[in-house]
Amino acid sequence: MIDINVSIRESLQVYNQIDNVAEIFKTAEQGKLEISELLDISERWSTDTRMDELPKLYQTWIDHTSSPLMHVAYFNYANVIQINDNLAQAEALYRKALEHKSNFIQAHINLGSCLVKLDREDEAIKHWLSPPVMC
Repeated sequence: MIDINVSIRESLQVYNQIDNVAEIFKTAEQGKLEISELLDISERWSTDTRMDELPKLYQTWIDHTSSPLMHVAYFNYANVIQINDNLAQAEALYRKALEHKSNFIQAHINLGSCLVKLDREDEAIKHWLSPPVMC
């Protein structure tokens, strides 16, 4: 059984060692940045002046990491992009999330919202009303 508290403490220790942007990108490029660390950094950066660095960090992580949680990275990457109103790229990223996990309900919902902004309401409704049943 995994002790979640130990895993969180270990992740926080690693995160605390990564104290600047260059080190964070280096860790991501080495494929050593855990998804939990990526999400924590993303949350912290989204509230400060490093918000502009997030798309590059997500892309770097995706390019250098193999993870069963890749759909989460694509989903959060899409959310960051959609905030900046790059709707076409956000749509593509939500679709990539769904390629990795077709029953990812949140991605269907957010993709639908993105499609509405792109004036594609009929397609959006399909994602909202009939996403695959979660397994």
